[in-house]
Amino acid sequence: MGRIGLLLLSMCFAVQAMAAGATQVGGTVVNYNAFMTNFLSPEITAR
Repeated sequence: MGRIGLLLLSMCFAVQAMAAGATQVGGTVVNYNAFMTNFLSPEITAR
């Protein structure tokens, strides 16, 4: 993989890192991530 390929790959990782959510609550940083759960069964989601 050439330099351009490595540059594009590293930019993809940077965009994903920026998309992650974080909120500061007092002196604590809370990191969160959301995803669709329509593939989970109702039994699993009830836990």
